Amino acid sequence: MKRFILISIITVFIVVTISVLPRFIPINTIICSNQYGDCSENIKKELETIKGESWHSTNDRILDTVQNTFRINEINTQYVFPNTLKVNIIEARYKFIVENNDGERSAIVDQNGNVLTDAKNSNLPVLKIADVNDFGNKVDEDIFFAGNLLFDLYYSKNVESAILENDGIYLNVDGKYNVIFPVMGDRELLIGSLNAIIFRLNTASLDSTIDKEDNCEKGCYVFNECKDICTVDLRFNNPVIR
Repeated sequence: MKRFILISIITVFIVVTISVLPRFIPINTIICSNQYGDCSENIKKELETIKGESWHSTNDRILDTVQNTFRINEINTQYVFPNTLKVNIIEARYKFIVENNDGERSAIVDQNGNVLTDAKNSNLPVLKIADVNDFGNKVDEDIFFAGNLLFDLYYSKNVESAILENDGIYLNVDGKYNVIFPVMGDRELLIGSLNAIIFRLNTASLDSTIDKEDNCEKGCYVFNECKDICTVDLRFNNPVIR
């Protein structure tokens, strides 16, 4: 009986120690990862300011500060003995960068249109606009449409940048097609129309009767004329090619 009581006391002591002690141990190491690998540098810097506090305090600050600051979809923490905290987060998916026309200010925009963080050292496509919103705000509807259109073209045609003006979205495809999109519309339909037009122009170029020494393979062939660059304007019901 005494042996059973002693074992019970020891078991309770161990459980209580494991449960309570970490609350008072200072956290000296914070390891952060997201669905893509390591967390972004801005999140890492924020976590660095929290180190040195107790597990309980550190955990609360991470949940309150980091989640509210960086638009994180999901976050959980795991204590690792003796003084490490693992932070696993699901960050909002980055879609594109907005940048002032003068290039002095830029920011990353996520899949919900939120302006998240500075865009330094990012390889996302860049949308040039008149003015970049403050972090934490949402971009306007036309910017969100243009950015998502650019994102689609970035992965399908390696288009790295575009300019949003009041009258259209301006970009270049393959170095020889200046394309103008409307500021709103059906992205899938617009991109499908562009693909069909480019295919037709390429076919006309290869099948043209231009002399071999003046071939149009590196340009585009419009109205029996070989041009270095063609313009495809998709802002109208009937696209304009010139």
